[in-house]
Amino acid sequence: MKLWKLSSVVFSCVALTACGGGGDEPGDVGEMAVDPAAVTWTISSCDRATSNALSVHTINGGKPPFRLLNSFPQNFEFGTIQVVNGAQRYVPLPLSSTGVAELRGKDPQFAVLTSAGCSDISFIVLDQDSQRVNVEITVEEDSGN
Repeated sequence: MKLWKLSSVVFSCVALTACGGGGDEPGDVGEMAVDPAAVTWTISSCDRATSNALSVHTINGGKPPFRLLNSFPQNFEFGTIQVVNGAQRYVPLPLSSTGVAELRGKDPQFAVLTSAGCSDISFIVLDQDSQRVNVEITVEEDSGN
């Protein structure tokens, strides 16, 4: 991921943490959003797979439960970041037979892990009322910039 993109992701996460990401109740924000809703990873060559590219996303607003719809499970997987024995660790989320993962709670976070080469990945996040947010992850070859 290019440095400026990483900085904006970190800033976004810090900003959400600083303001609490919304009010006290789930569904307290009229519009549901996913932050970040677009991520770009760069790799040295499209001939190689990425080295476990991981992005962390926060759902803000909407009403739980939230559904993450993955129609291409071979390209990536959903998970969470948990602290295990003092260290952060990626833990996959279980998927239903139709490729859906479910999250509960106020402003939940989820992670996306991909080891695909250059590709465009997209998936949908839905809340209880079927508010919809499209999330896109792009893995592209570094052009040397």
